[in-house]
Amino acid sequence: MAASLTDFKRALAAGNPGAAALAFASAPSLVCVPTGSAADGQDALLAFLKLMATQTAAASFDDRVISAVGSESLAVEESVVTVVHGAGIEWLLPNVKPTKRRVTFPM
Repeated sequence: MAASLTDFKRALAAGNPGAAALAFASAPSLVCVPTGSAADGQDALLAFLKLMATQTAAASFDDRVISAVGSESLAVEESVVTVVHGAGIEWLLPNVKPTKRRVTFPM
């Protein structure tokens, strides 16, 4: 990993998916559990992060980190996310129409 998980999250929160993608090695993979939404490779990761940044900015996300571990080639974060599902969030809730309800789930 070229940078830390903290650098990745800061760049993503700042609306800079390009910088967030650079936090990963040249052959990155990203999987969001529990939905299984994923990206494999630098181009796919950048497209995924752009979608994620756009849709996250339109919603009210609260991400509470439970634990985080990492190494040279792996970063894993466990968190509890709360969001008001007022707009489409395809990377998180694929094919689910907005419910305008508060949703809390582990990720």
